[in-house]
Amino acid sequence: MLEIRTFGGLSIRIDGRLIGGLGSKKAEALLVYLMVDRRQHTRDELATLLWPESTEQHASTSLRVVLSVLRKNLADYLDICRDSAGINTDTSAYIDVIDLEQKLAGGKIEQALQLYQGDFLQGFHIQESVEFENWLQWQQEHLRVLITGALHRAISRAIEAGEYAKARTLIQRLLEIEPLDERAYYQSIFLHGVEGERTAALTQYEKCCQTLRDELGVEPSEELQELHERIQRGDKPSTLIPPLPENNLPAPQTSFIGRETELAEIGALIQDPTCRLLALVGPGGSGKTRLAIQAAGEALRCFRDGTFFVPLESADSQDYLIPAIARALQFTLDSLINGADLRTQILDYLGKKSILLVLDGCERMAGNTGDLLGILEKAPNVRVLATSRQRLGLRSERAFPIEGLRVPQTAEEMYSDGMDAVRLFRERAEQAGAGLQLSAADHEPIARICRMVDGMPLGIELAAAWTPILSPPEIAQAMHKSFDFLSTTMCDIPERHRSLRAVFESSWLLLTDALREAFSKLAIFRGGFVLEATQQVAGVNLEQLSALMNRSLVHRAQSGRFSIHSLLQQYAAEKLAEQEALEKEIQDRFCRYFVNIVTQRETDLMGPRMLQVRDEIRWEMDNIRAAVNWASAHWPEQSAREMIISLVCFYAIHGWQEGVFAFRDLAQTRQAVLIARGRRDPSKDPVFLSARIHQAFYLCNLGLITESDEISRECLEELRQPGLERELSVCLQNLGVNASYRGEYEDSQDLLEEAIILGREYNHVMWPSYLFWLGNLYFQLGEYEQGLLTL
Repeated sequence: MLEIRTFGGLSIRIDGRLIGGLGSKKAEALLVYLMVDRRQHTRDELATLLWPESTEQHASTSLRVVLSVLRKNLADYLDICRDSAGINTDTSAYIDVIDLEQKLAGGKIEQALQLYQGDFLQGFHIQESVEFENWLQWQQEHLRVLITGALHRAISRAIEAGEYAKARTLIQRLLEIEPLDERAYYQSIFLHGVEGERTAALTQYEKCCQTLRDELGVEPSEELQELHERIQRGDKPSTLIPPLPENNLPAPQTSFIGRETELAEIGALIQDPTCRLLALVGPGGSGKTRLAIQAAGEALRCFRDGTFFVPLESADSQDYLIPAIARALQFTLDSLINGADLRTQILDYLGKKSILLVLDGCERMAGNTGDLLGILEKAPNVRVLATSRQRLGLRSERAFPIEGLRVPQTAEEMYSDGMDAVRLFRERAEQAGAGLQLSAADHEPIARICRMVDGMPLGIELAAAWTPILSPPEIAQAMHKSFDFLSTTMCDIPERHRSLRAVFESSWLLLTDALREAFSKLAIFRGGFVLEATQQVAGVNLEQLSALMNRSLVHRAQSGRFSIHSLLQQYAAEKLAEQEALEKEIQDRFCRYFVNIVTQRETDLMGPRMLQVRDEIRWEMDNIRAAVNWASAHWPEQSAREMIISLVCFYAIHGWQEGVFAFRDLAQTRQAVLIARGRRDPSKDPVFLSARIHQAFYLCNLGLITESDEISRECLEELRQPGLERELSVCLQNLGVNASYRGEYEDSQDLLEEAIILGREYNHVMWPSYLFWLGNLYFQLGEYEQGLLTL
């Protein structure tokens, strides 16, 4: 097992044995980088990261040397291709960074603290690699924010619960990590005070003052000075506990699950004086409101004059903002003495206050935010935490994307730290049905449900609500048929959240006609897409794509590919289907674009760029499968057959087992279409025959000769009709190879020789592989010289 520890320094072990070095610091840096960001990185990206000042050729050469060293020492743990490199995710490789984030996400602060023994890669530098140093600095700050934010929240919870000893231990640890954290000093002094330890409190205050003066040249905050004065004059300990500042946050009706990492980051940003407007941006149902309320509740004591929740979901225009804030503040317009309007009076009031405004549902204000901008300009001590389905479009806005909860991809991940989606389902299921017991058999269906909604909290809760009536496997099956299944009639759930369709409809209504059409056309894609495809297939330009991203309807991954939430994709596909002519036009463009990706690279797939081109095509496999299935059903026979034969080349490189499945699906799709058109016997159809015989080809290559032989014999006579000579060559090759497996060498030779003649004459892309099998046959017969000549 590869084990990398980075906090406080760097150590690399394999099966417990310390690796002294990997030839250079850049090799170590590259290994850590790949372990932290576990995706395939292009070689150009990695070369720029570590050799930004070098020429392209020199950087490429240097990277090749470093990768060679890593491969020599850690071959099993790496996935190094011609043009990319990454970590082999199928191996047991551990790094403490990911473990720390998962433990924090699971609320295991004490275990996380055991891992955090200092800054990330403390003392590790590559001075000439500016790009790596920038990444290193960002990681250090990001992880420090996560751990200190989690500590602050754990300390506050312990103090509120009266667990003072636990709070003291956590404060001490926090000050070890961040010696200039004034809030930690405040909490330490406060605890000494409430426990009657006046001398210790005053000593700690002096230490805080000296530290702030020496390191920052500043005096303690007014709040800390006030606390010191009260302790100094001997106020009773009980009076030191200040009441919570005023707030109107809605009382949660259910428990809050997970999101520990997001809470730590949001908590730090709320208290950052440079972050005046923090916008939680995500699609409907992603849990923005619940997360905002939780974060605001944990920061109550940070805002002296209160925290106020301002619902804006029903706002008809941005003119609703000021009256809504006034209602939340219970502010009464002074029209008798002060002749100013409500907006002016509210701005004057806020200008003197330390307040957090939680503006919920700001999407209707996007592009028309004059009043919000006025608050930010006139009230310097007011912070705004907004939730919105789209960015607000202000320069001061700090957008914080909200995505689904982490979902398990494997059975082992069902019980790993931070698997919030599963925790949410199980808890809501227990709430929905008294005495409900979920068995081990339910684990995989629950994970499948969470994956089907991409971790969307609303989707998970709506699914879990059905557990008193249906088992998890039945829920998953119903969801597979239609997302309309995800609905509820519970009266204490807002109407807009009673079904996913209602959520999606509300987002749809906020779009312009042009964006509605653009979004519906993007529903044609499967499993992600690139910018070029959006333009050539859907006719969606960069401006429209950006607008849809700002509205949380389209996401861009680190790889550069775009994607749409699977349930949103279903909804958009319905909208596209309502425009039959447009749907057919887009479907045809989609089909030709992705089929061409394979057919136009046939030569490269059989040449020196084989592996590179294969990896490029693999990114588009979901789209290609959808395209070829549609083409097999709707294209003219000759075009469909050409497409099928081109696919043979790709699956020969990509994977034989997947080739079996792909051509089986093509045959079944074609058969279903023919039957729907009134063809009772599709067995004579050239496209059906082509798909079937190439399915048999891969079965033959896998050694599954019984099934391959059965299909090939069924197709043989029909393939002897004129025009099907290429497919006939495949059939004869299958039968010849299968005969050689059975020891029927004479029949095998006759069949393979005929297959070679037809394959060469009619130029089947795989005919050279027939020669291999004939040569192999000669070797089995002991005719080695003839076998070598054949090969």
